[in-house]
Amino acid sequence: MRMRYDGKVLIGALVAFLAVFSLLAGNAYANALAHDPESGDLNYVTAGGYSKVCGIAYGTPIVGAGDGTGFALENGRMLHLSSTGYSDVGGFASGTPFVGAGNGAIFALEGSTMYHVTSSGYTNVGTFSPGSTFVGAGDGTGYAVDNGVLYHITATGYANICGLAAGSRLVGGGDGTAFALENGTLLHITSTGYSTIGTVGADSILTDVGVPEPATLGLLGLGALGLLRRR
Repeated sequence: MRMRYDGKVLIGALVAFLAVFSLLAGNAYANALAHDPESGDLNYVTAGGYSKVCGIAYGTPIVGAGDGTGFALENGRMLHLSSTGYSDVGGFASGTPFVGAGNGAIFALEGSTMYHVTSSGYTNVGTFSPGSTFVGAGDGTGYAVDNGVLYHITATGYANICGLAAGSRLVGGGDGTAFALENGTLLHITSTGYSTIGTVGADSILTDVGVPEPATLGLLGLGALGLLRRR
């Protein structure tokens, strides 16, 4: 007996296949920025080659934004970097620390003011002590530790999560969450609270390894829906 499937099933199967292929092949944003110390050229690199983004002083701090773009702080100007060039986002004091937040954004702590920065500009998140620890969470948000308190930070503000001992290590989880190591206890942090994972060596090093890019997960979802729709 021949089984009959409508076009949605076939499309769903194709989408699911593409999503799985993307996961196996790696992150959908498989690219990098390479800075040549001899020429000063900043190059946008993909598996197929590279192209010049701009000239920039060697040693300029650069971070990725999680969407195939990046940011650099050169001579007091925050630059948004992409495969087609760069744009000036605004002025920030030289030496301002900043981290990638994902979804095309970063967080920058200039003095005692935390900013959420995108290609189109920046917003004031709130006041934090200079030197506060902060990390991106991969979804455009982040986490910051200030005077023993852990906060969830977004483009529009921040919220108190819990206390966290000074010197605790913090790393973004890549999916909107984070992990912390407090006196040998591993914690999983979310925007609404935390849970204890277990105990490890107090000097253990936390490293962010990321998660599949959101668009790939979306393809898997669409493929599953298509496969469920059949006669």
